[in-house]
Amino acid sequence: MKLILHRGISTSEIDAEETVRFIKDRGFSGKEGIWNFNIPNIAVVREKLETIFLAEHPTKDDIFGDTPFGGICACGDKIGACYYALKHNRSQEKPIAILITFEASIDDVYIDPRDFLCSAFQFWDRETTSLKDKQASILKDVYGNGVLRYFERCTSTSNQQTRITMCNLASFDTRVIEDHYLNKKIIGGRYGVMFCSAFFVKTPVVVSAIKHCEIISGEHKELDLYVDVYKFDKL
Repeated sequence: MKLILHRGISTSEIDAEETVRFIKDRGFSGKEGIWNFNIPNIAVVREKLETIFLAEHPTKDDIFGDTPFGGICACGDKIGACYYALKHNRSQEKPIAILITFEASIDDVYIDPRDFLCSAFQFWDRETTSLKDKQASILKDVYGNGVLRYFERCTSTSNQQTRITMCNLASFDTRVIEDHYLNKKIIGGRYGVMFCSAFFVKTPVVVSAIKHCEIISGEHKELDLYVDVYKFDKL
């Protein structure tokens, strides 16, 4: 399955045109922009998914013990990518926003759970356990039915290692990925980030996968201007 993804980065004025030309001519390595990541072998994690899920004491190291590949962040929607390009990654040193649209195989993609999914798993009972069903309904809305088995495993224990492992493991499940990719509701995550779907993508991304790359301008709309928003601090 192929996914059309969007990535928003910011650069200095002097580097902007050259960055656009480079991406159009050569694709990108993941070194462009501010953030770079090391990620595991996605295929290997998927092969072990059920084993990790059923383990008595699963840990994050079962997934991220070996991270031999480079990775980048991208969104399944332009709303998220524009947010990162126009606001989150923008600074006085890097004021120029660039939006990149590219194609990636689902074999090279997993969900970025850091700014919403992991918080929903770790802290679902921080104040009360009475909202468990509501929390599950929200997760189903933005990640699909497939995420519920991982959330159920999470709610069956107070062990934070297991909870962290379950939210990360759900991120590699192709059924969850496909449903999250189709989500159209805006998620307001930690630190004010906003997106409909967020992913890690294995790099490099070859030039034939690049669909569009351009400098964009303007200011980003504040989260409160949108309807149908799930906010991290309102879970």
